[in-house]
Amino acid sequence: MNNTFGTLVHFIKEMNIANNLILTRETSLSKDLGIYGDDIEVFFYKFSRKFNIDLSSFNSMKYFETDWFTSFVYFIKQKKIYVRDLTLSDLEEAIIKGKLE
Repeated sequence: MNNTFGTLVHFIKEMNIANNLILTRETSLSKDLGIYGDDIEVFFYKFSRKFNIDLSSFNSMKYFETDWFTSFVYFIKQKKIYVRDLTLSDLEEAIIKGKLE
């Protein structure tokens, strides 16, 4: 575990969202850690402050479903919306680059 990833794991454990999981670079924020809804805002606020991450070009809807939006699209188009997993590897890369896209 390199220093950047180790620091990220420590941060996540401090937030009490790991629930005794073994955290790997493939750990998904939504599927594995259960970060949804308002928790997304809180998590990324703390993450950006802790690691000085620029979130100005980050599109959370690419990674996280919002209840109202998903329901609306399904109702209108009768299609499920699929989003990409955001993993600890993505967050580690953001720490290295200083921004999350």
